[in-house]
Amino acid sequence: MTDGAAPPRRGILIVDDDLWIRQIVALHLEQRYEVVAVASVARATAALAARRWGLILLEHRLPDGSGLDFLLRIRRAAPRTPVIMVTGSGSEWTCASAYRLGIRDYVIKPVEAEELHGAIGKVLGGSPDPRGEDRPGVAAPSYTDIRVQQAVRAIQLRYWNAVSQTALAREV
Repeated sequence: MTDGAAPPRRGILIVDDDLWIRQIVALHLEQRYEVVAVASVARATAALAARRWGLILLEHRLPDGSGLDFLLRIRRAAPRTPVIMVTGSGSEWTCASAYRLGIRDYVIKPVEAEELHGAIGKVLGGSPDPRGEDRPGVAAPSYTDIRVQQAVRAIQLRYWNAVSQTALAREV
């Protein structure tokens, strides 16, 4: 017997010191998942202790420690939690170390939305379709209007810069 309540959504913890990354990634995922985004190892440690996560997206360089050090904490506290490292400051050594510590995927910034959706889909099973539908093996939906594609691409290329809507509209 069910009470008609929707099942709880899986939680994704985003650990990245870049505000734009946290906001953009959360925007892409929050329709389907419960998303919490933090900017430091200290806040990530508190979030890890507070609940069980379906996935952690982890930057390597953080203001108060490294992603690899936090990854060790994750492995001690929640060894089965899948982790995807999303970083622009890694190296072959960082990548190899992260895989030895059990990450599921390693994505290099700047990352395109489709690539991140694909990595998340591989880890969680299916594609994180914003409409909430499981579509195993299917890429994230694409935009058909060329102006929308241009705007999305411009944002992806400049996600680290503040881009006003007016400037974006003028460019497109």
